[in-house]
Amino acid sequence: AAVAIATLRHLRELRLSRVTQLRDRGLLLLATSLPHLTALELSRCRVTDEALRCVANHLPELLDLQLVMCTSLTPAGLGSLSRLTKLEKLDVSGIPVWQRADAGFGALPSMPSLR
Repeated sequence: AAVAIATLRHLRELRLSRVTQLRDRGLLLLATSLPHLTALELSRCRVTDEALRCVANHLPELLDLQLVMCTSLTPAGLGSLSRLTKLEKLDVSGIPVWQRADAGFGALPSMPSLR
């Protein structure tokens, strides 16, 4: 499925809630193939720190990122989001507070909405 989606190079929004089969390799393919994404939902997916770093490195236009219940993320992975300087909305609800506490969200100056 990731290969088919990756061909949609002008896609602006992608919602992949509860896609537990999505792995780092698939997310890397999507992030490197969809440079125009402004909204990405990965809620309840198996997102790793490595995959999140890939998102942060390859999707600089992201305005909205949903990571609800992505409980395997650590402060290091969440901290990589500081590269997303255009991010306006980030939802990390369901991720334990201790994992969010040291993530460095203060480095996201344009973000009016953090959950």
